[in-house]
Amino acid sequence: MLKYYLKHALRGILKHKLFSAFNIIGFAVGFAVCIIIALFVYREYSVDSYFPDADRVYRLIDVKSNSTKIDQDVVPFLLENYPEICCATPVYYLPMDDLSTFIKQEKSRNTVYVKEFMATNNDFFRLAGLRSIVAKSSAPFFDTKSIVLSQTTALKLFGRIDIIDEEIDLYGIKMTVSAIVEDIPSNSSMSADFYVHSNNEAFPVGTHNTPKGVYYPKDIYIKLNESANLSSLVKKLSSAFPANMSETKEVYFQPVKDIYFSQPYAGSENRVGNRSLIWIIITIALLTLIMSVFNYVSFTISKQLKTLKDAGVRITNGADSSQLKTYYIIDIGLSVLISFLLALLISKASVSFAAQLLDTPLSFSWLLKPELLLFVFILLTLVIAISAIVPVGFISRVNPQVLFGRFSLRHSKYSLQSFMTVFQIAVSIILFSAFFVVNKQLDFVKSADVGFNKEHLLRIDLPYPFDKHDALKQQLRQYSFIQSMAYTSHAPGASWQTIDERSESGSSITLRAINIDKDFLSTFGIELLKGRKILDGEINSACYISEKAFKDYEWKDIVGKTFNGLNVVGVVNDINVNSLHTGVVPVAFQFTNHYYNALNIRLMPGKVNEQIEQIKNVWTLIAPDTPFGYGFYDEFFNSLYIKEERQAKTLTIFSVIALIITCFGLFGQILQSAEKRVKEIGIRKINGATNSEIMRMLNFEFVVSGFVAALVAIPTAWLLMDKWLQEFAYKTALNWWIFVLAGLFTFIIALITISWQSWRAASCNPIETLRYE
Repeated sequence: MLKYYLKHALRGILKHKLFSAFNIIGFAVGFAVCIIIALFVYREYSVDSYFPDADRVYRLIDVKSNSTKIDQDVVPFLLENYPEICCATPVYYLPMDDLSTFIKQEKSRNTVYVKEFMATNNDFFRLAGLRSIVAKSSAPFFDTKSIVLSQTTALKLFGRIDIIDEEIDLYGIKMTVSAIVEDIPSNSSMSADFYVHSNNEAFPVGTHNTPKGVYYPKDIYIKLNESANLSSLVKKLSSAFPANMSETKEVYFQPVKDIYFSQPYAGSENRVGNRSLIWIIITIALLTLIMSVFNYVSFTISKQLKTLKDAGVRITNGADSSQLKTYYIIDIGLSVLISFLLALLISKASVSFAAQLLDTPLSFSWLLKPELLLFVFILLTLVIAISAIVPVGFISRVNPQVLFGRFSLRHSKYSLQSFMTVFQIAVSIILFSAFFVVNKQLDFVKSADVGFNKEHLLRIDLPYPFDKHDALKQQLRQYSFIQSMAYTSHAPGASWQTIDERSESGSSITLRAINIDKDFLSTFGIELLKGRKILDGEINSACYISEKAFKDYEWKDIVGKTFNGLNVVGVVNDINVNSLHTGVVPVAFQFTNHYYNALNIRLMPGKVNEQIEQIKNVWTLIAPDTPFGYGFYDEFFNSLYIKEERQAKTLTIFSVIALIITCFGLFGQILQSAEKRVKEIGIRKINGATNSEIMRMLNFEFVVSGFVAALVAIPTAWLLMDKWLQEFAYKTALNWWIFVLAGLFTFIIALITISWQSWRAASCNPIETLRYE
């Protein structure tokens, strides 16, 4: 019997090719979206789960300062006094936004740029489960002066991994390779290209204003024994810290698996996830699937209207209601399974594109994970069940009277179908509104005034240490396309040194500090508002402050004022040192030659590639062993909005998918409407009705639904986008025309879809439709 049902279900799919194609494709798109989003959610929630016994691994948080930074001397104190702690390690991982880090192979002088590194000890590798691929001893660090490379960094620098005892030059310090370890997994909130020992006093972690640097407090990671009682340990530590630590008084144990989605604690350099974005994407995926399910139900009922007489014949020949239901459930299940198989092909083909779009590593093979297999099984079962309820319930009302054409499907203007039409159009309008607003905001922030002229402004990365500042400038002055040049220690948009100060009234203010040379103002196009320019002889003794800093200090003038031991000689206009998500912050510009990490060059408009090539030739002459790293400030500032650009691309994809599914749904509904009113259409045409009049009759209820959808969607979209814009200190206006444009665009596409099918229905020969009535 099952074989018989499957055979007839397959025959039905092939017989009604148009219905089946729309059904299967629509469902497949909805399924594919859900599969891709499931992979994304799985990856996000698996971050930091690679730690062995991750449920017993914690990061310590200083409760008073709400910071992750704790004196690293706490590590031996914890291990010696608390047997519940089996492992403790300091971690200081530094994304080098403000320092170009190059490591150099001593023998071949091969040099590579590395993005970030970590200061830690041997316990970190045990805690994180990172295996040594090759090592000089049983532990990765042979001593405090050795360096450990990740596998990827070793291959980039040497082209091989058997490099134990090879020498590397890091910031002018000779270090010996003691181990090559596995790369930190991609599903981690931290990363490192190489590792130095946290007790290496020669390593310049900290401020760059002194040759060897100073130690910052570290993140402290611990692992508890299986029998440890966390609450008891917290109480004991809280009472012990005041007597043993100078700063930390109370700690919070943060589970390592909570770090990725936690609030960004002060001092934390871990990557953080966006839980709200995940829920938004999940919601969009669910809405897409709901729309697909509804469209399937709509198409299925339309197909059943075409086959009512077949059902009547089966009933007349003795088929009971349960047999009919079984047949239709198998028919529906077969279509859903075919759709699901197609969805697997679509998702596999698009997983690389989705990974690039979401900026997250994704693998189709993750579907074999038990959690995702269970999700897929539940999803498939629910979809088949929900998709079968309405069509099977509808067909159960069929009786032999349909053989004589007296069956009538009761219809209400307030039916579920009308609601879902409004729902689908509203979803499309909201998504397109969001797409327009996000792109408008992107255009706004990219073209906004950041306080200096970022056009044609080139930044060249300098290694540390670098002692050829004068020679480099002198060689570059020969080129007429260079207007001016200035050395700086930091770049707007990157990490800046922060210094805490007090205003005249005693309130606390935090200034961002940057080291500059005398050509800084002219090169960046920054205006001097008060005071005078710095003189050549004032190096290491003078500075400028920004207008915001002047106001925050509550000064009336700058005469006799100092900052960080430097005389304040001028006030300049405010500049944005970060993205426009945040407002202007107070800044100090220190005229000092203690440390520079960039040469900034103002270029004349012209052939940029040729200009860069000539600058590169000079660089090769001055620093032959150091790669030439550069970037333009306009591109650099644009990169600060990668998240928003990703959101815009994601919204584009989802908006198009939602609109396609909506059009599928409208197409199915107009088919169903035409099938229900086929006799009415025939009679009206015989009585002289024109095709346009028939089209108006069929389109009317969908046009009304479109207007209702716009009334619901436009206020909703405005509220959602107004909330999204609160993330920015500077934002574009929410003009009314954005939402009207989104509504009109969606409405026109939907109207074209239904008009095409209603025209086909209106063009039918009335004799054919009434022949058997």
